[in-house]
Amino acid sequence: MGGGAFFIAVLISYFFAARSFPNANVLLLGSTWLFVVGLIDDLVRIRPYQKLVGQVLGAAWIISQGMALHWMDLPWLNVGLTFFWVVGITNAFNLLDNMDGLAAGIAGIASLFFAGRFAWHGQLDQALFYGILAMALLAFLVYNFNPASIFMGDSGAMFIGFTLASAALLPISQSDADGNFVRIAAPILMMSVPIFDTTLVTVCRIRNGRAVSQGGRDHSSHRLVALGLSERQAVLVLYSIAMISGLLSLFLDQIAFGLSAFLLAAYGLLLVGFGWFLGRVAVYASKTGN
Repeated sequence: MGGGAFFIAVLISYFFAARSFPNANVLLLGSTWLFVVGLIDDLVRIRPYQKLVGQVLGAAWIISQGMALHWMDLPWLNVGLTFFWVVGITNAFNLLDNMDGLAAGIAGIASLFFAGRFAWHGQLDQALFYGILAMALLAFLVYNFNPASIFMGDSGAMFIGFTLASAALLPISQSDADGNFVRIAAPILMMSVPIFDTTLVTVCRIRNGRAVSQGGRDHSSHRLVALGLSERQAVLVLYSIAMISGLLSLFLDQIAFGLSAFLLAAYGLLLVGFGWFLGRVAVYASKTGN
């Protein structure tokens, strides 16, 4: 239940700063709802489908208030993508909270890059909000990094997942002809570690005949430890990937489209190769065992 620490810190700090931006209250109400859903799970252990219903309701709320991805020309397709994005990223951070300091550190790094991207485009109120989130998470990390003395629980994981997923729904100025390409690629890059981890776990569990919803020590962090790294080293490797991804996301719209597309494709192939390598690490005793 340690997630309450940075949840309260974000709310108090943001309202004390007395700043606002379009849909700020909508975002805060949605993220607060996901915090409450996670807190209920921390206290009484609700079923996975009940958490999913809570996430869908949170996504439905912000969409009903006009927040949605604008990646495609078809509005109905954007609504579907928004549901998938918000629910998927919220769950991805919930899954990523599997090792001391991992979810908080990755979320803190992503928040910093979202803040930097908003600031770069002159949207200082949005930058302030995600900067506050980043500082709260980094302060929390002092006590959450290995060996951790406090843990965020589902309440914290779902709060940060929903809040970061919502960053991609906030409008951002794009002056170049390749704005739509960057608008899609930048948030995906900033969320690359939770997306990578969730995809790796899902593919490996399906391939090994295991239920996707079944827990286990088969995440990217666990596989790095199985290769001989310490837990701290494994977390730092994933931090490094998050940092590289974030830096690349900031420079995409500062370079020519051809170069940015090439860099994105090359980086994507590197991640696929890294995932293939980690996927070959033996972490299952058997197809049905733990």
